[in-house]
Amino acid sequence: MSLRRLDFLRQIVNVILAEENVEGKVADTVKDLVAKAELKYRFSAFGEKPENLAKYLNSIEFEDVVKLLIGENYEKALYRILEVTEKNYSDIEEVRLAIKRVRNKIGKIKRELSLGKGETRRK
Repeated sequence: MSLRRLDFLRQIVNVILAEENVEGKVADTVKDLVAKAELKYRFSAFGEKPENLAKYLNSIEFEDVVKLLIGENYEKALYRILEVTEKNYSDIEEVRLAIKRVRNKIGKIKRELSLGKGETRRK
């Protein structure tokens, strides 16, 4: 039995970027990054392996998307992407765990980004 689920890029990311009115250049960059990752990780819901989405969510490539959305003040869009993905991929434990890991890492990423914007970094 094959579960019908939303495609991460086309039916989750693209839709939420539009609904959240993410500025064109930022939205285009996010779409490009996710499209490249889809080719690499083969996680499309259209005949590929949706469970590979967990590998992408755990990757440095997705961290770049997270940093871009947070850095450009589109954190709400990021959280919505994670929420909708979690609901649609709830039957794949690896994806659920990857989303939990991303959520836990967002605070650290926000601190890193704020340090990079003029604050001096202490070691």
